[in-house]
Amino acid sequence: MADPEPRLNLIESYPKDGEFHYLFRKKLTHSDLMLGLILVGKRSREHLLDLKISSASVKLYSPASANTSVSFQRHGRESIVQLSKIGWTEIATRNGFVVDDEIDCWCVYHDEDGQRRTSLLVQGIEKVAISEIVSPNLC
Repeated sequence: MADPEPRLNLIESYPKDGEFHYLFRKKLTHSDLMLGLILVGKRSREHLLDLKISSASVKLYSPASANTSVSFQRHGRESIVQLSKIGWTEIATRNGFVVDDEIDCWCVYHDEDGQRRTSLLVQGIEKVAISEIVSPNLC
């Protein structure tokens, strides 16, 4: 199955020259929303641990927040990467994210001020309403 593509038409401002790398899809938990989003999966570790630092501030792009700065930290020997509560909770609130919503996340490499930068892009998965088709009584 191919990785999903970001719906860039929903985002007002993002690095137009960016190189997008899909990281993960995740169902949000209460902890994600209240304590900071934990970035899951091997791809997250591969892309973000290459920064070789234990914490950093990056821009995060989403449909409801053009480019909010958010910091992330690596925790422990397992190298868990987590977005800080400050910044992330604002993004989650502006986007209307709630527990059990699913999101996709991409790492975006781009040039800014003559330097190679790393940013993140997060979008909620479109919810598709499924209605039951009721047939006329065939009895």
